[in-house]
Amino acid sequence: MDPRMWHIVAGVSGAAAVGLGSYGAHIFKPKNPSYKEVWHTASLYHLVHTAALLAAPLTKRPHLFGGLLTAGILTFSGTCYIVAYLEDRKYSSLAPVGGFAFIGAWASLLFSINFERRLYVNSSCYSTPTALFIQRRAKDRLPSLPIRATKSLVLADFQLSGLTVGLNSSSHLGTD
Repeated sequence: MDPRMWHIVAGVSGAAAVGLGSYGAHIFKPKNPSYKEVWHTASLYHLVHTAALLAAPLTKRPHLFGGLLTAGILTFSGTCYIVAYLEDRKYSSLAPVGGFAFIGAWASLLFSINFERRLYVNSSCYSTPTALFIQRRAKDRLPSLPIRATKSLVLADFQLSGLTVGLNSSSHLGTD
C-alpha cells in the first residue's frame, strides 16, 4: 500500500469529522446535556487525529502510525459518538482501547520520523507528486537526498565532490 494512501484516509475521515461535528453542534439535542459534551469530545479527538494522519507518509512506518491513529479514531471517537447518540454509557467499554491506540500512535511517531523524506513548502512539510517523483528517481542514484519544494519549483540539493547541484521539476541541472 502506498504511504500516500493515508492522505485519502485523512480526507474521508476529515469530511466525516466536520460533518459529525456540525451535526453535534447544530442538530443533536440530547435529553441529558452531558451527552452533548461527550459528542463534542468525540468530534475534537476525531478532527485532531485526522489532521495528524497527514503526517503518516513522512514517517518510516506510515502504516503503523496511520493504522493506530485510524484505530483510535474508530474506537475512541466512534464509541463516544455512539454513547452520546444513544445516551447510554453501557457502550463506552471500547473508548479506552481507542485512547491507548492514540497513545501508541504518538509514541510510534517518536521513533519513526524519516528525516530523508522531508519536503518543505514555505517552511512546512508537504508532499507533491513532482517532488516524490524526483525523490524516487534520485534515491536510485544517491543513498540520501534531502528534497525541498518552494512554491512551483521543486529543488533537490545534494553535495557532489564539494559542488552543490540543483535539480528542478523540468530536469534542468545547474550549480548554485
